[in-house]
Amino acid sequence: MAIFLITNGLTALFFLALVGIGLYWKNRPAAVVNFIGFLIIAASVYLEIQGLQNRVTLFAGMTSIGIILLANILLAITMIRRNSKADWQWQQNWNAYSKQVDYKMIFVENAFKEELDLHENEGMTEKLQALQMWKLGNEAYWNKSFTDALEKYDFSLKWEPTSVAWINKSGILNELERFNEAIHACDEAIKLNQERIEAWLNRGFAYDHLHQSDKAIKSFDEALLVDKTDVEAWTNRGNSYRKLGKFEEAMESYDKALAIKDDYLPAWYNKGLALSKMNRIEEALVCFSQAAKIDSSYFMAYYNLGNCYNKLDRNEEAVAAYTKVLKLAPDFNEAWNNLGIALSKLGQLKEAIKNYVHAIEIKPDYYEAWINQALAYESIGDAASALKSYERFLELAPEDLKKHIAIAGRRTEDLRKKLDLNKKQPFRFGFSLSRKKKEEVKPENEADEVEEGNTEAALPQS
Repeated sequence: MAIFLITNGLTALFFLALVGIGLYWKNRPAAVVNFIGFLIIAASVYLEIQGLQNRVTLFAGMTSIGIILLANILLAITMIRRNSKADWQWQQNWNAYSKQVDYKMIFVENAFKEELDLHENEGMTEKLQALQMWKLGNEAYWNKSFTDALEKYDFSLKWEPTSVAWINKSGILNELERFNEAIHACDEAIKLNQERIEAWLNRGFAYDHLHQSDKAIKSFDEALLVDKTDVEAWTNRGNSYRKLGKFEEAMESYDKALAIKDDYLPAWYNKGLALSKMNRIEEALVCFSQAAKIDSSYFMAYYNLGNCYNKLDRNEEAVAAYTKVLKLAPDFNEAWNNLGIALSKLGQLKEAIKNYVHAIEIKPDYYEAWINQALAYESIGDAASALKSYERFLELAPEDLKKHIAIAGRRTEDLRKKLDLNKKQPFRFGFSLSRKKKEEVKPENEADEVEEGNTEAALPQS
Protein backbone atom coordinates (compact mmCIF):
# COMPACT_ATOMS: atom_id res chain seq x y z
CA MET A 1 0.00 0.00 0.00
CA ALA A 2 2.86 2.39 0.84
CA ILE A 3 4.34 1.95 -2.65
CA PHE A 4 0.89 2.55 -4.19
CA LEU A 5 0.42 5.77 -2.21
CA ILE A 6 3.90 7.09 -3.02
CA THR A 7 3.48 6.32 -6.75
CA ASN A 8 0.05 7.91 -6.94
CA GLY A 9 1.19 10.88 -4.88
CA LEU A 10 3.99 11.61 -7.33
CA THR A 11 1.58 11.18 -10.25
CA ALA A 12 -0.84 13.61 -8.61
CA LEU A 13 1.97 16.19 -8.25
CA PHE A 14 2.87 15.63 -11.90
CA PHE A 15 -0.69 16.42 -12.98
CA LEU A 16 -0.78 19.48 -10.73
CA ALA A 17 2.42 20.73 -12.35
CA LEU A 18 0.86 20.26 -15.80
CA VAL A 19 -2.20 22.19 -14.62
CA GLY A 20 0.08 25.07 -13.56
CA ILE A 21 1.92 25.04 -16.90
CA GLY A 22 -1.37 25.01 -18.79
CA LEU A 23 -2.62 28.03 -16.85
CA TYR A 24 0.69 29.86 -17.29
CA TRP A 25 0.68 29.37 -21.05
CA LYS A 26 -3.05 30.16 -21.18
CA ASN A 27 -3.82 26.68 -22.51
CA ARG A 28 -7.16 25.98 -20.84
CA PRO A 29 -7.79 22.55 -22.44
CA ALA A 30 -4.47 21.26 -21.07
CA ALA A 31 -5.22 22.68 -17.62
CA VAL A 32 -8.70 21.09 -17.54
CA VAL A 33 -7.51 17.67 -18.79
CA ASN A 34 -4.70 17.49 -16.25
CA PHE A 35 -6.93 18.66 -13.42
CA ILE A 36 -9.25 15.74 -14.25
CA GLY A 37 -6.19 13.46 -14.08
CA PHE A 38 -5.39 14.84 -10.65
CA LEU A 39 -8.96 14.16 -9.47
CA ILE A 40 -8.81 10.58 -10.77
CA ILE A 41 -5.57 9.96 -8.86
CA ALA A 42 -7.06 11.54 -5.72
CA ALA A 43 -10.15 9.31 -6.05
CA SER A 44 -7.96 6.22 -6.48
CA VAL A 45 -5.94 7.09 -3.35
CA TYR A 46 -9.18 7.65 -1.39
CA LEU A 47 -10.55 4.24 -2.46
CA GLU A 48 -7.28 2.58 -1.49
CA ILE A 49 -7.25 4.17 1.97
CA GLN A 50 -10.89 3.24 2.56
CA GLY A 51 -10.27 -0.33 1.41
CA LEU A 52 -12.80 0.03 -1.39
CA GLN A 53 -10.29 -0.46 -4.19
CA ASN A 54 -10.83 -3.49 -6.45
CA ARG A 55 -9.74 -4.72 -9.84
CA VAL A 56 -12.55 -2.90 -11.65
CA THR A 57 -11.87 0.51 -10.05
CA LEU A 58 -8.11 0.04 -10.45
CA PHE A 59 -8.49 -0.84 -14.17
CA ALA A 60 -10.88 2.08 -14.74
CA GLY A 61 -8.48 4.50 -13.03
CA MET A 62 -5.44 3.28 -14.98
CA THR A 63 -7.39 3.41 -18.27
CA SER A 64 -8.51 6.98 -17.52
CA ILE A 65 -4.96 8.03 -16.71
CA GLY A 66 -3.77 6.49 -19.97
CA ILE A 67 -6.41 8.41 -21.92
CA ILE A 68 -5.38 11.65 -20.21
CA LEU A 69 -1.70 11.06 -20.98
CA LEU A 70 -2.64 10.43 -24.62
CA ALA A 71 -4.67 13.65 -24.61
CA ASN A 72 -1.60 15.49 -23.30
CA ILE A 73 0.47 14.14 -26.18
CA LEU A 74 -2.15 15.27 -28.70
CA LEU A 75 -2.38 18.71 -27.06
CA ALA A 76 1.41 19.03 -27.15
CA ILE A 77 1.49 18.16 -30.87
CA THR A 78 -1.27 20.69 -31.55
CA MET A 79 0.58 23.37 -29.60
CA ILE A 80 3.82 22.69 -31.48
CA ARG A 81 2.02 22.94 -34.81
CA ARG A 82 0.26 26.11 -33.73
CA ASN A 83 3.57 27.66 -32.66
CA SER A 84 5.16 26.63 -35.94
CA LYS A 85 2.28 28.19 -37.85
CA ALA A 86 2.49 31.33 -35.72
CA ASP A 87 6.23 31.38 -36.32
CA TRP A 88 5.62 31.13 -40.06
CA GLN A 89 2.95 33.85 -39.86
CA TRP A 90 5.33 36.17 -38.01
CA GLN A 91 7.81 35.73 -40.81
CA GLN A 92 5.22 36.34 -43.55
CA ASN A 93 3.99 39.47 -41.77
CA TRP A 94 7.53 40.70 -41.40
CA ASN A 95 8.36 39.99 -45.04
CA ALA A 96 5.45 42.23 -46.03
CA TYR A 97 6.14 44.93 -43.47
CA SER A 98 9.90 44.99 -44.02
CA LYS A 99 9.35 46.52 -47.48
CA GLN A 100 8.46 49.71 -45.62
CA VAL A 101 11.44 49.80 -43.23
CA ASP A 102 15.18 49.32 -43.50
CA TYR A 103 15.93 47.90 -40.06
CA LYS A 104 15.67 44.21 -39.24
CA MET A 105 13.67 42.25 -36.67
CA ILE A 106 13.65 38.54 -35.82
CA PHE A 107 10.37 36.73 -35.15
CA VAL A 108 11.41 33.12 -35.76
CA GLU A 109 11.18 31.32 -32.41
CA ASN A 110 13.84 28.80 -33.39
CA ALA A 111 16.35 31.63 -33.72
CA PHE A 112 15.65 32.64 -30.13
CA LYS A 113 15.83 29.05 -28.90
CA GLU A 114 19.20 28.59 -30.59
CA GLU A 115 20.47 31.48 -28.49
CA LEU A 116 19.05 29.92 -25.33
CA ASP A 117 20.76 26.63 -26.10
CA LEU A 118 24.12 28.38 -25.97
CA HIS A 119 23.51 29.06 -22.24
CA GLU A 120 23.68 25.53 -20.88
CA ASN A 121 24.22 26.61 -17.27
CA GLU A 122 21.01 28.61 -17.03
CA GLY A 123 17.85 27.07 -15.60
CA MET A 124 14.72 26.22 -17.56
CA THR A 125 12.65 28.82 -15.68
CA GLU A 126 14.92 31.67 -16.81
CA LYS A 127 14.88 30.44 -20.39
CA LEU A 128 11.09 30.11 -20.50
CA GLN A 129 10.60 33.55 -18.96
CA ALA A 130 13.03 35.10 -21.44
CA LEU A 131 11.23 33.43 -24.34
CA GLN A 132 7.79 34.50 -23.12
CA MET A 133 8.86 38.14 -22.62
CA TRP A 134 10.41 38.17 -26.10
CA LYS A 135 7.13 36.92 -27.60
CA LEU A 136 5.17 39.59 -25.73
CA GLY A 137 7.61 42.19 -27.04
CA ASN A 138 6.94 41.01 -30.59
CA GLU A 139 3.18 41.29 -30.06
CA ALA A 140 3.56 44.80 -28.68
CA TYR A 141 5.67 45.74 -31.69
CA TRP A 142 2.99 44.61 -34.12
CA ASN A 143 0.44 46.62 -32.16
CA LYS A 144 2.79 49.63 -32.49
CA SER A 145 3.11 49.80 -28.70
CA PHE A 146 6.81 50.49 -29.00
CA THR A 147 7.41 51.56 -25.40
CA ASP A 148 5.71 48.40 -24.16
CA ALA A 149 7.76 46.33 -26.61
CA LEU A 150 11.01 47.85 -25.33
CA GLU A 151 9.95 47.05 -21.77
CA LYS A 152 9.23 43.41 -22.67
CA TYR A 153 12.53 43.00 -24.49
CA ASP A 154 14.32 44.45 -21.46
CA PHE A 155 12.61 41.88 -19.23
CA SER A 156 13.67 39.15 -21.64
CA LEU A 157 17.26 40.37 -21.48
CA LYS A 158 17.18 40.40 -17.68
CA TRP A 159 16.01 36.80 -17.57
CA GLU A 160 18.45 35.67 -20.25
CA PRO A 161 20.58 37.96 -22.46
CA THR A 162 20.27 36.97 -26.14
CA SER A 163 21.43 38.63 -29.34
CA VAL A 164 17.91 38.16 -30.78
CA ALA A 165 16.31 40.28 -28.05
CA TRP A 166 19.00 42.95 -28.44
CA ILE A 167 18.43 42.98 -32.22
CA ASN A 168 14.67 43.45 -31.86
CA LYS A 169 15.28 46.16 -29.30
CA SER A 170 17.63 47.90 -31.75
CA GLY A 171 14.94 47.70 -34.44
CA ILE A 172 12.42 49.51 -32.26
CA LEU A 173 15.00 52.11 -31.21
CA ASN A 174 15.64 52.74 -34.92
CA GLU A 175 11.88 53.03 -35.44
CA LEU A 176 11.78 55.63 -32.65
CA GLU A 177 14.80 57.41 -34.18
CA ARG A 178 16.84 56.84 -31.02
CA PHE A 179 19.81 55.93 -33.15
CA ASN A 180 22.63 56.13 -30.58
CA GLU A 181 20.74 53.74 -28.31
CA ALA A 182 20.11 51.48 -31.29
CA ILE A 183 23.85 51.32 -31.97
CA HIS A 184 24.48 50.34 -28.33
CA ALA A 185 21.87 47.58 -28.60
CA CYS A 186 23.51 46.29 -31.78
CA ASP A 187 26.92 46.30 -30.10
CA GLU A 188 25.51 44.21 -27.25
CA ALA A 189 23.99 41.77 -29.76
CA ILE A 190 27.32 41.48 -31.57
CA LYS A 191 29.13 40.73 -28.29
CA LEU A 192 26.83 37.74 -27.82
CA ASN A 193 26.81 36.56 -31.42
CA GLN A 194 28.92 38.11 -34.17
CA GLU A 195 27.20 35.94 -36.79
CA ARG A 196 23.83 37.68 -36.45
CA ILE A 197 23.80 39.70 -39.66
CA GLU A 198 20.70 41.61 -38.50
CA ALA A 199 22.77 43.32 -35.79
CA TRP A 200 25.31 44.60 -38.33
CA LEU A 201 22.53 45.79 -40.66
CA ASN A 202 20.68 47.66 -37.91
CA ARG A 203 23.94 49.20 -36.74
CA GLY A 204 24.65 50.45 -40.26
CA PHE A 205 21.10 51.76 -40.58
CA ALA A 206 21.49 53.78 -37.36
CA TYR A 207 24.86 55.24 -38.37
CA ASP A 208 23.43 56.17 -41.76
CA HIS A 209 20.63 58.15 -40.12
CA LEU A 210 23.18 59.91 -37.93
CA HIS A 211 24.89 61.00 -41.17
CA GLN A 212 27.94 58.91 -40.27
CA SER A 213 28.05 57.08 -43.57
CA ASP A 214 31.67 55.95 -43.18
CA LYS A 215 30.78 54.02 -40.04
CA ALA A 216 27.65 52.70 -41.71
CA ILE A 217 29.75 51.30 -44.56
CA LYS A 218 32.02 49.52 -42.07
CA SER A 219 28.97 47.88 -40.47
CA PHE A 220 27.66 46.75 -43.85
CA ASP A 221 31.11 45.39 -44.69
CA GLU A 222 31.00 43.37 -41.46
CA ALA A 223 27.57 42.08 -42.46
CA LEU A 224 29.03 40.94 -45.78
CA LEU A 225 31.76 39.04 -43.92
CA VAL A 226 28.92 37.07 -42.31
CA ASP A 227 27.13 36.56 -45.63
CA LYS A 228 28.65 37.94 -48.83
CA THR A 229 25.42 37.13 -50.72
CA ASP A 230 23.19 39.37 -48.59
CA VAL A 231 21.54 41.76 -51.06
CA GLU A 232 20.34 44.11 -48.32
CA ALA A 233 23.88 44.64 -47.08
CA TRP A 234 25.14 45.36 -50.60
CA THR A 235 22.25 47.75 -51.30
CA ASN A 236 22.58 49.61 -48.01
CA ARG A 237 26.31 49.87 -48.57
CA GLY A 238 25.56 51.44 -51.93
CA ASN A 239 23.15 53.90 -50.32
CA SER A 240 25.80 55.03 -47.84
CA TYR A 241 28.33 55.56 -50.61
CA ARG A 242 25.70 57.51 -52.57
CA LYS A 243 25.11 59.82 -49.61
CA LEU A 244 28.86 60.47 -49.49
CA GLY A 245 28.77 61.42 -53.16
CA LYS A 246 30.91 58.40 -54.07
CA PHE A 247 28.71 57.30 -56.92
CA GLU A 248 31.05 54.83 -58.59
CA GLU A 249 31.42 52.86 -55.34
CA ALA A 250 27.65 53.03 -54.90
CA MET A 251 27.11 51.65 -58.41
CA GLU A 252 29.51 48.80 -57.72
CA SER A 253 27.52 47.80 -54.60
CA TYR A 254 24.16 47.96 -56.40
CA ASP A 255 25.54 45.84 -59.24
CA LYS A 256 26.80 43.27 -56.71
CA ALA A 257 23.29 43.05 -55.24
CA LEU A 258 21.70 42.67 -58.67
CA ALA A 259 24.21 40.01 -59.69
CA ILE A 260 22.98 37.97 -56.71
CA LYS A 261 19.26 38.77 -57.13
CA ASP A 262 18.37 40.37 -60.43
CA ASP A 263 14.81 41.21 -59.35
CA TYR A 264 15.75 42.96 -56.11
CA LEU A 265 13.66 46.14 -56.24
CA PRO A 266 15.60 48.30 -53.71
CA ALA A 267 18.83 47.82 -55.66
CA TRP A 268 17.22 48.85 -58.97
CA TYR A 269 15.49 51.83 -57.36
CA ASN A 270 18.53 53.14 -55.48
CA LYS A 271 20.77 52.57 -58.49
CA GLY A 272 18.33 54.79 -60.39
CA LEU A 273 18.70 57.51 -57.74
CA ALA A 274 22.50 57.33 -58.02
CA LEU A 275 22.38 57.56 -61.81
CA SER A 276 20.03 60.57 -61.54
CA LYS A 277 22.56 62.30 -59.27
CA MET A 278 25.24 61.54 -61.88
CA ASN A 279 22.92 63.09 -64.51
CA ARG A 280 22.81 59.79 -66.41
CA ILE A 281 19.08 60.19 -66.87
CA GLU A 282 18.51 57.67 -69.66
CA GLU A 283 20.18 54.94 -67.57
CA ALA A 284 18.19 56.00 -64.52
CA LEU A 285 15.01 55.57 -66.57
CA VAL A 286 15.92 51.92 -67.16
CA CYS A 287 16.38 51.32 -63.43
CA PHE A 288 13.10 52.95 -62.39
CA SER A 289 11.27 51.12 -65.18
CA GLN A 290 12.68 47.83 -63.91
CA ALA A 291 11.63 48.66 -60.34
CA ALA A 292 8.09 49.41 -61.55
CA LYS A 293 7.97 46.08 -63.41
CA ILE A 294 9.02 44.18 -60.29
CA ASP A 295 6.35 45.84 -58.16
CA SER A 296 3.62 47.69 -60.04
CA SER A 297 2.30 49.09 -56.74
CA TYR A 298 5.59 50.81 -55.86
CA PHE A 299 4.58 54.39 -56.59
CA MET A 300 8.03 55.87 -55.88
CA ALA A 301 9.36 54.08 -58.97
CA TYR A 302 6.72 55.79 -61.13
CA TYR A 303 7.39 59.10 -59.39
CA ASN A 304 11.07 59.03 -60.26
CA LEU A 305 10.24 57.84 -63.76
CA GLY A 306 8.15 61.00 -64.07
CA ASN A 307 11.03 63.10 -62.76
CA CYS A 308 13.39 61.61 -65.34
CA TYR A 309 10.90 62.22 -68.15
CA ASN A 310 10.48 65.77 -66.85
CA LYS A 311 14.24 66.39 -67.05
CA LEU A 312 14.30 65.02 -70.59
CA ASP A 313 11.25 67.14 -71.59
CA ARG A 314 9.35 63.98 -72.47
CA ASN A 315 6.30 65.63 -70.98
CA GLU A 316 3.53 63.31 -72.18
CA GLU A 317 5.37 60.37 -70.61
CA ALA A 318 5.93 62.38 -67.45
CA VAL A 319 2.19 63.05 -67.23
CA ALA A 320 1.45 59.34 -67.63
CA ALA A 321 3.95 58.41 -64.91
CA TYR A 322 2.68 60.98 -62.38
CA THR A 323 -0.91 59.93 -63.12
CA LYS A 324 0.00 56.36 -62.12
CA VAL A 325 1.60 57.66 -58.95
CA LEU A 326 -1.53 59.54 -57.94
CA LYS A 327 -3.76 56.52 -58.51
CA LEU A 328 -1.60 54.64 -56.00
CA ALA A 329 -0.90 57.55 -53.63
CA PRO A 330 -3.55 60.28 -54.04
CA ASP A 331 -2.13 62.34 -51.14
CA PHE A 332 1.38 62.60 -52.61
CA ASN A 333 1.64 66.38 -52.88
CA GLU A 334 5.01 66.38 -54.70
CA ALA A 335 3.48 64.26 -57.48
CA TRP A 336 0.59 66.74 -57.89
CA ASN A 337 3.15 69.56 -58.13
CA ASN A 338 5.33 67.81 -60.70
CA LEU A 339 2.32 66.73 -62.75
CA GLY A 340 1.41 70.42 -62.87
CA ILE A 341 4.90 71.23 -64.18
CA ALA A 342 4.62 68.64 -66.96
CA LEU A 343 1.19 69.96 -67.95
CA SER A 344 2.52 73.54 -67.91
CA LYS A 345 5.26 72.53 -70.33
CA LEU A 346 2.58 71.08 -72.58
CA GLY A 347 0.72 74.40 -72.46
CA GLN A 348 -2.18 72.98 -70.44
CA LEU A 349 -2.00 75.74 -67.87
CA LYS A 350 -5.53 75.54 -66.50
CA GLU A 351 -5.10 71.81 -65.86
CA ALA A 352 -1.71 72.53 -64.29
CA ILE A 353 -3.29 75.03 -61.90
CA LYS A 354 -5.78 72.38 -60.74
CA ASN A 355 -2.85 70.14 -59.84
CA TYR A 356 -1.06 72.89 -57.92
CA VAL A 357 -4.28 73.54 -56.02
CA HIS A 358 -4.43 69.82 -55.10
CA ALA A 359 -0.84 69.94 -53.86
CA ILE A 360 -1.55 73.00 -51.72
CA GLU A 361 -4.75 71.49 -50.29
CA ILE A 362 -2.69 68.52 -49.09
CA LYS A 363 0.13 70.72 -47.76
CA PRO A 364 -0.83 74.39 -47.34
CA ASP A 365 2.78 75.50 -46.68
CA TYR A 366 4.09 73.85 -49.85
CA TYR A 367 5.96 76.86 -51.24
CA GLU A 368 7.06 75.07 -54.46
CA ALA A 369 3.44 74.67 -55.51
CA TRP A 370 2.64 78.28 -54.59
CA ILE A 371 5.26 79.75 -56.94
CA ASN A 372 4.37 77.31 -59.71
CA GLN A 373 0.71 78.26 -59.31
CA ALA A 374 1.67 81.95 -59.43
CA LEU A 375 3.61 81.45 -62.69
CA ALA A 376 0.70 79.56 -64.26
CA TYR A 377 -1.84 82.19 -63.23
CA GLU A 378 0.38 84.93 -64.62
CA SER A 379 0.74 83.03 -67.90
CA ILE A 380 -3.05 82.89 -68.40
CA GLY A 381 -3.43 86.57 -67.50
CA ASP A 382 -4.97 86.19 -64.03
CA ALA A 383 -2.88 88.87 -62.35
CA ALA A 384 -4.87 89.01 -59.08
CA SER A 385 -4.54 85.27 -58.44
CA ALA A 386 -0.89 85.33 -59.47
CA LEU A 387 -0.21 88.15 -57.00
CA LYS A 388 -1.82 86.25 -54.11
CA SER A 389 0.22 83.14 -54.94
CA TYR A 390 3.49 85.08 -55.18
CA GLU A 391 2.80 86.75 -51.85
CA ARG A 392 2.12 83.39 -50.22
CA PHE A 393 5.32 81.98 -51.69
CA LEU A 394 7.30 84.91 -50.25
CA GLU A 395 5.81 84.18 -46.81
CA LEU A 396 6.81 80.50 -46.93
CA ALA A 397 10.01 80.30 -48.98
CA PRO A 398 13.23 79.47 -47.09
CA GLU A 399 15.99 82.09 -47.17
CA ASP A 400 18.33 79.99 -49.29
CA LEU A 401 16.04 80.37 -52.33
CA LYS A 402 17.45 83.84 -52.93
CA LYS A 403 17.08 83.79 -56.71
CA HIS A 404 13.43 82.74 -56.64
CA ILE A 405 12.61 85.11 -53.78
CA ALA A 406 14.15 88.01 -55.73
CA ILE A 407 12.20 87.16 -58.88
CA ALA A 408 8.94 86.64 -56.97
CA GLY A 409 9.51 89.98 -55.20
CA ARG A 410 9.96 91.84 -58.47
CA ARG A 411 6.92 90.22 -60.03
CA THR A 412 4.87 91.01 -56.96
CA GLU A 413 5.78 94.70 -57.31
CA ASP A 414 5.01 94.65 -61.05
CA LEU A 415 1.64 92.98 -60.52
CA ARG A 416 0.67 95.45 -57.81
CA LYS A 417 1.48 98.34 -60.13
CA LYS A 418 -0.40 96.69 -62.96
CA LEU A 419 -3.51 96.12 -60.85
CA ASP A 420 -3.41 99.72 -59.55
CA LEU A 421 -3.11 101.00 -63.14
CA ASN A 422 -6.05 98.91 -64.25
CA LYS A 423 -8.16 100.41 -61.47
CA LYS A 424 -7.41 103.91 -62.84
CA GLN A 425 -8.00 102.88 -66.45
CA PRO A 426 -10.84 100.31 -66.31
CA PHE A 427 -11.42 100.26 -70.06
CA ARG A 428 -7.92 98.85 -70.61
CA PHE A 429 -8.35 96.02 -68.09
CA GLY A 430 -7.46 92.61 -69.52
CA PHE A 431 -5.35 93.95 -72.38
CA SER A 432 -1.57 93.66 -72.57
CA LEU A 433 -0.01 96.87 -71.21
CA SER A 434 3.50 95.99 -72.33
CA ARG A 435 5.20 93.71 -74.80
CA LYS A 436 8.22 93.38 -72.56
CA LYS A 437 9.19 89.74 -72.11
CA LYS A 438 8.69 88.19 -68.71
CA GLU A 439 11.52 86.83 -66.60
CA GLU A 440 11.65 83.07 -66.32
CA VAL A 441 12.26 81.00 -63.23
CA LYS A 442 13.93 77.87 -64.53
CA PRO A 443 13.24 74.51 -62.88
CA GLU A 444 15.91 73.47 -60.39
CA ASN A 445 16.97 70.57 -62.57
CA GLU A 446 17.74 72.88 -65.48
CA ALA A 447 20.10 75.84 -65.87
CA ASP A 448 20.61 78.08 -62.87
CA GLU A 449 20.67 81.40 -64.64
CA VAL A 450 17.53 83.53 -65.11
CA GLU A 451 16.72 83.86 -68.80
CA GLU A 452 14.08 85.69 -70.77
CA GLY A 453 11.25 83.80 -72.40
CA ASN A 454 7.76 82.48 -71.70
CA THR A 455 6.85 81.93 -68.08
CA GLU A 456 6.89 78.25 -67.13
CA ALA A 457 6.68 76.21 -63.98
CA ALA A 458 9.49 76.21 -61.43
CA LEU A 459 10.79 74.15 -58.56
CA PRO A 460 9.95 70.54 -59.40
CA GLN A 461 10.10 68.33 -56.33
CA SER A 462 12.54 65.44 -56.78
